[in-house]
Amino acid sequence: MATAYKQMEYQEKSASARLCGRINALEADLSSLSLDRVMQRVGEIRGTARLHGLTTVVGIATEMATAIDRDGRAALIRPYLGGLREACGCAPNDENAVHAVLASINVRMGG
Repeated sequence: MATAYKQMEYQEKSASARLCGRINALEADLSSLSLDRVMQRVGEIRGTARLHGLTTVVGIATEMATAIDRDGRAALIRPYLGGLREACGCAPNDENAVHAVLASINVRMGG
């Protein structure tokens, strides 16, 4: 049982590390991407996070997509990217962490 737990823990950390890499790549490419492509990549991040039970990442990605859909290029995308990186460090299936990370994003936006 301990081995299965450690294997699951390793997979979760590995998924979080991969997601952080994808978030960093999205930020690096942001200025050259269309909004449709940004939304596609956010959707891919959300899907991978959902697959691995990283509910905080799923929640932040969903909020980010909503902001982009609502505000277009006027959406403050970089604070959401920082929030996504922060969410990668949260425990899997921690529904309450979404609210804490969204609050930190709000502070980054100056609100």
